[in-house]
Amino acid sequence: MKKSRLIMIIICLFILANTASGSKLKTGENNDIINIVFNNNTLYVGGHGDGNYSKIQDAIDNASDGDTIFVYNGTYNLTETIFLNKSINLIGENKSNTKIDSINCGTAIYVFADNSNISGFTIINNNESIDRNYNMVGIWITPHADYTNISNNIISRHYAGIHMASDSNHNRIFNNIIAENSDTLTQHFIGHDGAGILLFNNKENEIFGNNIDYNGNGIYLITSEKNHIYNNIILNSENIGISVDRSHSNTIRNNEINNSSRGVLISEGNENIVHNNNISYCFIGVELEEKSYKNNIHHNNLFNCMTMAYTNHAPFNKWRRNYWGRPRILPKPIFGLIGYFDNSLITDFDWFPALRPYI
Repeated sequence: MKKSRLIMIIICLFILANTASGSKLKTGENNDIINIVFNNNTLYVGGHGDGNYSKIQDAIDNASDGDTIFVYNGTYNLTETIFLNKSINLIGENKSNTKIDSINCGTAIYVFADNSNISGFTIINNNESIDRNYNMVGIWITPHADYTNISNNIISRHYAGIHMASDSNHNRIFNNIIAENSDTLTQHFIGHDGAGILLFNNKENEIFGNNIDYNGNGIYLITSEKNHIYNNIILNSENIGISVDRSHSNTIRNNEINNSSRGVLISEGNENIVHNNNISYCFIGVELEEKSYKNNIHHNNLFNCMTMAYTNHAPFNKWRRNYWGRPRILPKPIFGLIGYFDNSLITDFDWFPALRPYI
């Protein structure tokens, strides 16, 4: 009886934390309204109750929009990918002890429905005998699945921890631990050893408060725009902490990026804003590749990078009031390639560098 009360308290707290006026959800910074009414109907997976389901997919198949599926602690080995095709709350009892293992299938969860919430799981692939490839994803948000919340999970050992496919917008990924997602092969879709979080052709999503550690790349944006990436800790990426590839008008702020080949890389991206980040112990702190214009890099702390900043045929960007590892009175030159010259030249300046690091 006490355990049933505890479960109901957990579910009520989750719904209260995500609802306003009893029936609608709001996203973080953009305050977009999510039109879904969550009811009090709860289905249970695992445990010992009468009528509990043994498989998560069976509970989803018997749920309706607005229902909550509560999954008890245990390891749920998948033989088939979970298809989340209804607007429901999918909640694990405890993220460390409620495990979804896609050991016998590629991707753990496909999200098809708008207004879905996934929270409280370890999502892992413990099959060590296969190479990770592009079809091996922890949570795959499919095209046109909007307003999804993915929070308070541990996601590891996939090619990509979370993948937002084309035109999945207004989603939030927050307060997750995303680790050890990379590709053991080469020359797959993004060609850079997988990613913790991968966005492809999306807009107006929020990624915040995540710990992203030991992935091929931390966060990788491809042809995506107006996304907000903030307050994440991104450590030990094999390649790039945050990559912005052919993506425009994104905001990257207040992130801790440490020990990557490149901290932030913008390639053919325009009008992105990179500010108030701590970037340290990278081979290159911030790099702008060719055809990247009108990006604004300001008020960042850059420490202990072999090269603090570099540009490759990427003129007409703004560098303002960054801290460059030591106090600077004179303008900080930005080196790189320009025009037909093969040697590094001064391509830009931070005219007013910060005298002390930002706290």
